[in-house]
Formats: sequence, C-alpha cells, structure tokens
Amino acid sequence: MALYKRLKAQGARGLLDRHPRVKGVMKRALIERNHLRQTHRSQPFGKRKYYIIRYDNEFSPGWAVWQQVVLYQSIYAERHGMIPVVDMKNYPNMYQEDGDLGSVNTWDTYFEQPGGVSLEEAYASGDYVISDGTMDWFSYVRIDVHGVLTPEYVWSRCHRYVRLNDETGRLLEKGYRSLFPDDEEHRLVGMVIRGTDYKTFHHPRQPSPAEVAESARFAFVAYDCDYYYVATEDRGIFREVCGLLPSQKLLSYKAGTVEDDGGLVGEKIRSRESARRASLDYLQILYNLSRCVALIGGRSGATDISRFACERPYEFLNIFQYEERY
Repeated sequence: MALYKRLKAQGARGLLDRHPRVKGVMKRALIERNHLRQTHRSQPFGKRKYYIIRYDNEFSPGWAVWQQVVLYQSIYAERHGMIPVVDMKNYPNMYQEDGDLGSVNTWDTYFEQPGGVSLEEAYASGDYVISDGTMDWFSYVRIDVHGVLTPEYVWSRCHRYVRLNDETGRLLEKGYRSLFPDDEEHRLVGMVIRGTDYKTFHHPRQPSPAEVAESARFAFVAYDCDYYYVATEDRGIFREVCGLLPSQKLLSYKAGTVEDDGGLVGEKIRSRESARRASLDYLQILYNLSRCVALIGGRSGATDISRFACERPYEFLNIFQYEERY
C-alpha cells in the first residue's frame, strides 16, 4: 500500500495504468502481511529466521520466471531480516519428474540455496514462514524492489542469491564453449524475441525481427562483436531472423523448435523432453545470454532476468517497451 501511495504521490499515473493489477496487488500484500502475522503470532512480522520461497504452477513457469521469483523474494527476505530458502519440492513445478513431488527439491538439482541453508534444515527449525505463492504477491515484491532499489543493487543480489551449483555450471560452460569453432573468447550480441504463447496469453508485445536485427547490427559494429546469438522458441520468428543476418555469424541453441499453434510453450517442450533435458536446455539458453556483451529484444522473462544474471553488466542494452499487449 505504501508503494501505491508513493507512486500516486509522484504522479506516476502512466505506470499505474500500465499495471492495471497494482491495486489488487496492494490488497493482496496486506492480506499476506496479515496472514504472516496470524501464522506466527508469537513473533512480530518479519522476525522469523527463514523465509520459504514457493510459487504457484498455474501457467507452468519456466526457469526465467523461477530465477526472478527467487531473486526478488530473496531481496524481500533480506529486507525483512530473514534467510531465504527455496522450496521446489513440496509444490508442483514443470521440471519435476514423476515421483519427484515431495521427495526432490528441483532448485537444489541445478542451483545453490540462496541463503546457504537447506530446505530440510529450515523446516526442521520450526522458525520459518512460507511465502504466498501467487502471481500477485510476486508482482508486488518485484514492483516494490524496482521502486526503491537501483539496477546495480539488484544485479549484485542476483549474483548473490541465484547461483548455479558446480555441476550445472560446468555443464553450461561446456555447452557455451561448444557454440564456437575455436577456444578463443568471443563477444556476442544477444537477441531475444518471444512468440507462440506470448501472443496467446496477452504478454507484452514483442518487437519485429527486423527491429531487433537493425539494433543488433548497430551493436555488433559499435561494440566490436564476433557473433549474433539468437534466442527464440518460435520457428517462424527464427526463420525470419536467419534471413536478416549473415549465417556465418549467427549462433543459437535449440532455437525455433515450436510452431505457433496455441498452448503454453513450456508444457509443449516438457511433453516431449524429460524434466532434466528441458531444464538444462532452458538454462543453457539463459546462460548463453548471460555471456553476451549486448542484449536486444522484447520484454520477456528471459530479458528481465538476463539483465541481472549477466556475467557483467551489458555494455549495450535495448529492451523494446510497448504500451500494448497481445
């Protein structure tokens, strides 16, 4: 509620108009605050030791969303004096194999726990609070963070809280190196254009391949790059991009594998791949983007997290922002 009042006082009507759910989010935040107080009456809000992070599986969120959930909820926990712990064990997620629910913490398979404490230790302590897993609560936390903290601060916290474990890091580094014909270091322009379910489920409108290619050509020359790296699941978009840039300079990984025929793209990919294969493929794409020196594309989960997960802040960043959604 304080955030809503602050935005209104600053005359941020445009921001409020672009986030029509803000009032509902603020209401949800108050409900959550009351919920937390009622759950642990013996101690004031924010004084429990551990903050258990969870997220609903309503739209089968992928790793780009999950990394943002952990990033922003970890910052929330830190600001309230709690230690963040991720629970992808006791709630369903797209990356669980059959039988994993209740027995395997999917986050631990690929990442380090953000606060260095295992889920089992946090639950065994009895000194914890479980987060609200709704999209509204996540939206509230994310908007609140960006309302008061600098991008530089969020970047630093992403590297503190969203860390690949050693095994996953080695696998993804090997996959990144396999993109190139030699062992030299290379400078990449990353390009992200979402399609498929972005159009079906009213996500932010994406730039055209021509718009992204034009910006990428500028960055390629201005920042002395060696290759273009294209990330899109949409087969039609990938074909169009390939026709706009020199093929000998174009790199990708598992791009253009989905036709635009409705449905959630994550569920389509997961239906034909094992949970581990689907996880590693998506994490590889995000890892490759994090190694680029420039990032260009539309507003999406991949661009939202990559601007903070990048190995070092991008030298050139151009995220197309449009008022309308599909």
